[in-house]
Amino acid sequence: MIDVNALLSLSELHLAGRVEKMNTDRLNEYGRSLDAFIERFSVQETKVKAALETGDYETANRCLMTIQNDLERIYADELAAECQSLMDVLKRADHDQAQADTVTLLTRVAVLSIDIQMAEYNSAKSKDNPAEAMDAPPVEKQEAAQEEAADEPTEPTVAPPPEPTVNVLAVDNAAIYLQRLDAFFQGTRFDFTGVTSGDDALRFLRDATPDLILLDIEMPHMNGYELAQKIRERGHKAPIIFITANSKRESVIKAFQAGGIDFIIKPTTKEYVLSRIGKHI
Repeated sequence: MIDVNALLSLSELHLAGRVEKMNTDRLNEYGRSLDAFIERFSVQETKVKAALETGDYETANRCLMTIQNDLERIYADELAAECQSLMDVLKRADHDQAQADTVTLLTRVAVLSIDIQMAEYNSAKSKDNPAEAMDAPPVEKQEAAQEEAADEPTEPTVAPPPEPTVNVLAVDNAAIYLQRLDAFFQGTRFDFTGVTSGDDALRFLRDATPDLILLDIEMPHMNGYELAQKIRERGHKAPIIFITANSKRESVIKAFQAGGIDFIIKPTTKEYVLSRIGKHI
């Protein structure tokens, strides 16, 4: 069962003032609602996309209603409201814009699904290996440290040094997606290298030690899971973030077992990519 602090860290879930009032039985029930959302979402997402491709907006609406109901049960209030708005639009004529908006919403819901799974995975890992969990200092010690710092003489303000360059390796068999990522990193502190196969990545890693590695999962010859395992076997410690359009639980677990620490969900935007990788550098 995911712990309360992990739940409160998920910004899409509006749990403040709610989860604190849950007893053990209610927390367990809420955990089951989270699991049901994760399992149903990947199925409904596939159905929505297929229905939009064929112009079957009635089926798309039914699937969106299922997603909305699950979002309401887990208190993802804003996403649930956006689901309702999309269903209203799909009943009218502006289908082209609704399709684009639906894909955007599904991406956000997929991110939430994976974030919940990550929180569950890390909670379970912390319980199995308490030494790996980072303990925050007691509140009294934090307050004492703050008071001590406040009593120290103030030194002249010095401009912070420039942020160091971060070397990023991305692997995706779609060259056009690598070009898109390269454009995202232009003008930032990230030095980007993109290759289109696992073999090319392993050759690059013979002489290079990137600070961050982005791996597509669905690649021919050597998929992202296999490549991640080979990277770890060769001693590379850089954080691995998987790039995927798949939020299924089995895929998420395989990614963690292969050495990944996070996910970027396709389709992507510059702001989303930079925000996601910024947590790990």
